[in-house]
Amino acid sequence: METHLQTAVLITLAFFAITFIQSGYDKIMDWQGNVGWLKSHFANTVIKNSVPAALGLVLVLEILAGAFSVIGMVKIWMGEGTEFAAYAGILSAVTLLILLLGQRLAKDYDGARTIVIYFVPAILLRSWLSSYHHKNYTPLIRFCIRGFFCAKISLLNTGLVQPQLAVGKRVAHLFFKWPQGGIGISFKNGR
Repeated sequence: METHLQTAVLITLAFFAITFIQSGYDKIMDWQGNVGWLKSHFANTVIKNSVPAALGLVLVLEILAGAFSVIGMVKIWMGEGTEFAAYAGILSAVTLLILLLGQRLAKDYDGARTIVIYFVPAILLRSWLSSYHHKNYTPLIRFCIRGFFCAKISLLNTGLVQPQLAVGKRVAHLFFKWPQGGIGISFKNGR
């Protein structure tokens, strides 16, 4: 990796490490305060009864993104490749997309705009690393999508979502029935 590009990658990883580790630390140290504020923030949304579960999902993703950012920096400094940096970029992007979805559900468009500012470095990081690391990230992306949709199961308390899971040979189909339609996704087992 060229020196100038390596510097940009390291600075971006440091940015995500600081952002997500601090955010995760704040959620852990003031869990009740965060839950209370978010319950009022999402009071008129479909996730109003699932705020602690949604916050837990975001916390796990933030800690993972921050940890992978730190590991990615160390691996690059040690000359051991960019694999963890690439994982950090993907986890950061997925985390930010979930945060963006939350802001859009809450109709907090200024907050959503702020998330986009953080999203740009995640896309840049992924772009910078794409020429140096050609790995199939499908399993990681599947893991993140499964986590997101598993969090949707907690919406059962609202009575708005009815998940249906059908497992066939090498394929699992997960469908969420919403009152006005549905969202479906399939996961293929294997490569």
